[in-house]
Amino acid sequence: MTELDKNFAPITKDSLVHTGTFRKGLEGTHMYKINGYYYLYCTYSGSKGIQIALRSKNIYGPYEERVVINETERNVNFGIHQGTLFQTQTGEWWSMLFIDIGPLGRVPSLQPITWAEDWPIAGVNGHAVVTYKKPTVGKIYPILDLPTSDEFTSQKLGMQWGWNHNPNAANWSLTKKKGSLRLTTGKVVSNLTVAPNTLTQRIFSNYDQNIPTVGAIKMDARNMKEGDIAGLAVFQDPYAYIAVKKGKTSSQIIMVNDGVVLDSIPLKTSIVYFRALASNGTRKATFEYSMDNETYTPLGNALNMRFSLKIFTGNKVCLFNYATKLIGGYADFDWFRMSYKD
Repeated sequence: MTELDKNFAPITKDSLVHTGTFRKGLEGTHMYKINGYYYLYCTYSGSKGIQIALRSKNIYGPYEERVVINETERNVNFGIHQGTLFQTQTGEWWSMLFIDIGPLGRVPSLQPITWAEDWPIAGVNGHAVVTYKKPTVGKIYPILDLPTSDEFTSQKLGMQWGWNHNPNAANWSLTKKKGSLRLTTGKVVSNLTVAPNTLTQRIFSNYDQNIPTVGAIKMDARNMKEGDIAGLAVFQDPYAYIAVKKGKTSSQIIMVNDGVVLDSIPLKTSIVYFRALASNGTRKATFEYSMDNETYTPLGNALNMRFSLKIFTGNKVCLFNYATKLIGGYADFDWFRMSYKD
């Protein structure tokens, strides 16, 4: 515990107020004062996470420790932990936690909170819920699916998208070609990890995690310049992608895995379809191409996905176009569609 001034600079020395009793790895602390108690809302981290609460009448302790939730059953909520405690406008208590489920990353999970003798308890009957009523916030909202697919018909990017680096606004557009996302190269780079204007999105997983999630694009490559590489990636560390590589007189479809070109075929048309199939259960992602969006052909080999703490996000899908020789070329992405493989 450290006291801070109004500028958040420390004005006291650190004081150790509690050492975990279950095991090592106690972290992620949030502090609250509720009904005269100071609560430290903490987690024992990892895939076998445990959410706990510490309680004391004195901010410096001593603190009692209780389990908020410890989900040990091998289901979608196994190891749920680490998050925040909050109260709605109507007085309900909830906790936003997460679950480490594999290479697709951490899944947020909203859990109801009940109180027993001034201790918070998450879930229902000792277990985290999978399906439950929404929080009551004093207003009725329609049930909506989180956005995934994008036809790029709006003048704003969907809320699901995020840039891998700070974007250069001059080099991407939703208006220069109506109904398409245009990515224009503005810098010569060596590989995808340092490519600007790389657009990413989290991969959604099915409850049956062996069912692959499919991310697909339709791309127009006719205005790329020599050395440009544009396509669809599954991105973490390691990463892999399928893309068009523009040559001086011809172009190729290439599959790159962990920075190495593993396979290629000649590209004979400017319009091409790519898709990536990622399974959280098998921890593998594969890549396919098509010329008609009906018959897809695999290319290269499978990416062995992992959740690397070096990057600290789950594997994402990426739309990209980067230059290795000349700047100013562009690729138009007509749509991105996410679905589950039948």
